[in-house]
Amino acid sequence: MNIVLITGASSGIGKEFAEIYAKNKANLLLVARSGDKLKQIAANLSSAYAIQADVFVKDLAEENAVEKLMSYINEKGYEVTDLINNAGFGDYGSIIETDWAKENSMIHVNVVTVVYLAKGIAKHMIDKNIKGKILNVGSIASFMPNAHMSIYHATKAFVLSFSLGIREDLKRKGITVTTLCPGVTASGFQERANITKASFIKGGSMPTSKEVAEFGYKHLQRGSAVAIHGFKNRFLVFIMRFLSKTFVTAVAYRMSSND
Repeated sequence: MNIVLITGASSGIGKEFAEIYAKNKANLLLVARSGDKLKQIAANLSSAYAIQADVFVKDLAEENAVEKLMSYINEKGYEVTDLINNAGFGDYGSIIETDWAKENSMIHVNVVTVVYLAKGIAKHMIDKNIKGKILNVGSIASFMPNAHMSIYHATKAFVLSFSLGIREDLKRKGITVTTLCPGVTASGFQERANITKASFIKGGSMPTSKEVAEFGYKHLQRGSAVAIHGFKNRFLVFIMRFLSKTFVTAVAYRMSSND
């Protein structure tokens, strides 16, 4: 059975991607650590759109999570046509004050899991002769360092560079790779990262997770390389090409002050 694999599917952008694919009659395999929420989402989508929605409840920060997920896919006989590599989180604070255990988990989820899952699913697609699609979720953070969130921004810079590299590699196998780069989005990300008071959070309205997911889905279908959500974000990325990294980092520091 063909399925779409979505990580971080219990809330935010991942949940909205699940809704979009279900509306388009795709069967789903949803992954997140929040089991009750995930099962309810799967049940709702199955009922509303007459599709099959399976769940794999797992914290992707765990060492063998991707191996267990790939084993489950093989046991079920699923054929993954699309991967939405969405799971990830951030943390806020000075590097000398933040918690290493949380940061270690962040690096594992945002980098190691993204790489390992993309690698595993790409091999799976090639073995099954599937001309598939992979979407890795980066961020506007992919384009700039930030002293308040230095590790998170570095992980997202990695995601963009990695995605562009494997895009060139996998296109020869009929697999497209798109990097979705949203800006600040109305989701649970800010609360988990402890940045609800930052000036760039407080000022102005934020796009919804649904808007970002719809934008990402459209560009994934087109086979776009990089999809930066929002005109202001696209303009910002353009302008940063002409500015020094040190200047951009200083501006990001002021904009993200949490007071």
